Amino acid sequence: MKVAEEGASDLHLAVGRHPVLRISGKLISLEKKPILTPSDTEGLVEVLMGKEWYQEFLKNKERDFSYAYKDKLRFRINTYFQKGYIGAALRVVP
Repeated sequence: MKVAEEGASDLHLAVGRHPVLRISGKLISLEKKPILTPSDTEGLVEVLMGKEWYQEFLKNKERDFSYAYKDKLRFRINTYFQKGYIGAALRVVP
């Protein structure tokens, strides 16, 4: 996973932009990755949350939760709506 390989503290996902890593306090756009579409962020957030939480998120327009990736990386995730689209900020938890 790119976040771990690069030593990033955060991954920012927003529609219409490339994914962005925060490394040593600097935001670095992953220009080689495709620009995110609404279906990209919607699909990812639904998979990370699960259907029940996702439906609640759609009603409340924001949700914070944690997620473990292959028992190796843990994230604190903030999901939100920005300009009518779903966005997410994933922070690595040591």
